[in-house]
Amino acid sequence: MSHGEPDHQAFSEPCGFVLVNKPAGVTSHDVVQMLRHRFGTRRVGHTGTLDPMATGLLIIGMGPATRLLEFVPDEPKEYETTVVLGITTDTQDTTGQVLEDRDASQVTEASVVHVLARFRGEVFQLPPMVSALKIGGKRLYELAREGRTVERTPRPIRIHQLELLGYRAGAHPEVDLRVVCSAGTYIRTLAHDLGKALGVGGSMAALRRTRVGPFRLEEAEPPDHCRAVRSVEEMLRDWPLAVAHGEAQRALAHGQRVSTSDVAWRRPPEAGTKALITMADGSGWVVADLDGKGLAPRKVLLRRPAATREKHAAGLEQKA
Repeated sequence: MSHGEPDHQAFSEPCGFVLVNKPAGVTSHDVVQMLRHRFGTRRVGHTGTLDPMATGLLIIGMGPATRLLEFVPDEPKEYETTVVLGITTDTQDTTGQVLEDRDASQVTEASVVHVLARFRGEVFQLPPMVSALKIGGKRLYELAREGRTVERTPRPIRIHQLELLGYRAGAHPEVDLRVVCSAGTYIRTLAHDLGKALGVGGSMAALRRTRVGPFRLEEAEPPDHCRAVRSVEEMLRDWPLAVAHGEAQRALAHGQRVSTSDVAWRRPPEAGTKALITMADGSGWVVADLDGKGLAPRKVLLRRPAATREKHAAGLEQKA
């Protein structure tokens, strides 16, 4: 270790990512609060919000890694959902106010299979009023709470796979689907549009997210039992990866450009426009733009010293 480089033991703040299996009835923010207390840090954030009624995979960033959430692979996304036919609501799911209730017993499994073909590939969706999309500086769900409906523009999405998992006949048939789609796809809107295509209306009755990019629900833990904090290097596993020692580490930590030959490569920069650089002393990471033969720091992530973290954790305990 070079002179002046601190020991790895001096940095005990959790830093990395947690894969959470979110239960129904809690918000994504509720999960964040649970993990803040569980790991003793305020620096907790999530990517890909799930509604309270939804369950499944939620990716949580811990410590400095919250600043890397924008880089975490988020495509494709995979869901399992249940659509109830004959019911149309103002939120496009069964938690909303019913706008229309129709007998849909004439809809058969074969007719559902036939209509599903229309939604595969690149299609356009009209964002629902209950979404977090911003228009005019306000989120759509905020406008919806005020009783307002604004004009929206349909957006292109891609549905890679759309598979019928189950069908239960009745006055309000229930359709179970598996959906593999691009980021930005609204499953509630898919349910609404499917019901509309069948001529009876439809609403989302259940939703479970089973995959985000390379990460699967089987790897996730309940929020009250989370233990496995995955490393930054694992979460950005497809990026070029290097370790910076000595002068290169100090330069990068101060946002200064270094040569690609000044760091030790673990995954060479054969492709890609960005690289992840790990500080040799464990003090942090740098996201750098690959510019010719140089590395230009884009984000510098430094870990909080143990003493600072312990003081902060004690403050959290007093507030609890």
